[in-house]
Amino acid sequence: MRAGLRWLAVAPRPLPLGATGAPLSMIDATVGYHWDRVRLDLEIENVLNQRIFEGEYHFASDFGRGDASSSIPVLHYVAGPPFNARASLAAVF
Repeated sequence: MRAGLRWLAVAPRPLPLGATGAPLSMIDATVGYHWDRVRLDLEIENVLNQRIFEGEYHFASDFGRGDASSSIPVLHYVAGPPFNARASLAAVF
């Protein structure tokens, strides 16, 4: 039998052009059992189901739609993983 918790924490960090990234904290869990030739595992990601930004960027956007492009930087985000669970069953030969 095995079990584990992973806590990922990132402090507020400086971004280009004077912005500051938001803090990040996420907990993942795993549990597994190993019989003679069979393994059963369960992994749970983002146990607390928090809305997190896995990536944050600060730059001026220009999507080329014909309008005048802006030189004012804005924050752009990459969404972190939602709460999800994965189970696996493996046979060892």
